Amino acid sequence: MTTLKDLWREARNPPAEPTGLSFQGKAVLVTGANSGLGYASAVKYAALGASPLILAVRSQKKGDEARTSITRKTGHTGEIIVLILDLSSFTSITTFADRLDEQVGKLDVALLCAGIAMPDYQTSADNYELTTQVNVLSNTLLALRLLPKLRAAAAPSGDGSLPHLCFLNSLASHVVNPEWLPPAGQTLIGALNDRSKFDLTRHYYLAKLAAWFGILGVVKRSEAYHDTHKVVINACCPGMCRTNMQRDLPWFQRISQKIMLLPLSRSAEEGSRSLVGATGLGPESTGKPGEVLESERGKELERETWDEILAIIKPHLKSEDSQA
Repeated sequence: MTTLKDLWREARNPPAEPTGLSFQGKAVLVTGANSGLGYASAVKYAALGASPLILAVRSQKKGDEARTSITRKTGHTGEIIVLILDLSSFTSITTFADRLDEQVGKLDVALLCAGIAMPDYQTSADNYELTTQVNVLSNTLLALRLLPKLRAAAAPSGDGSLPHLCFLNSLASHVVNPEWLPPAGQTLIGALNDRSKFDLTRHYYLAKLAAWFGILGVVKRSEAYHDTHKVVINACCPGMCRTNMQRDLPWFQRISQKIMLLPLSRSAEEGSRSLVGATGLGPESTGKPGEVLESERGKELERETWDEILAIIKPHLKSEDSQA
């Protein structure tokens, strides 16, 4: 696992600003685009010429404020579109995907930054543990809804570039304590939804692992039906960054965490360098599984988790999404 020494070193050695990238005339979607890493990434895309730049946010007001701020910071003269997306609701995702199809002709890049970290057990309107729904189930559903539109942008680009689907994920998914894995007979999603087993640290790591299994499932599903290289699908860990992810903690915990993380974390702008850079990489940009993922139990859990995720989200997919 990452040590304090690792965090100290990473905070003082942030990634370099991505160079040689241009998103001129590219349609770029960023989720969670009104704050934190999503906002910082959207600023970079605007500065690099993305148009239209689609800001997926939960609040129209916050989206409009982000659009104004991005335009002021970058002098961006292209189109910036605000669309409402609430990942705690499957219905919101399907509505968002339909509106995106109606309002945006093509999609070249999708950067999925939106996520939450709840300090206690809460359920969504769809009756799943909230962090699990937002970070795992909904991001997987959204990715599958976006893939057909991304693939459609591959053929006519003419500049040799490939569409990109990039997930914000964490190396935490690769260093899960094997003792935290659910026993045979209980699924990973089932364990995450089990109120009696909720433990903040354990839940954080297992949710990251489930999200990684979702990402692998999206990649393998895409490869099974289509040319592997039509859409670059990757995941990026920006490191420990100072964002508003602690917004749902009690006020005294928010303050203590901010003080503790200040010398051990990167700014959102520094973290966004990795994310934006990842959407300029080629098909070679794939990760390697960690110890848990390579174990027999890990491989079995991956298959079980993907099957369960797909069964949950399938009613919200269109026929073309089902073969993404």
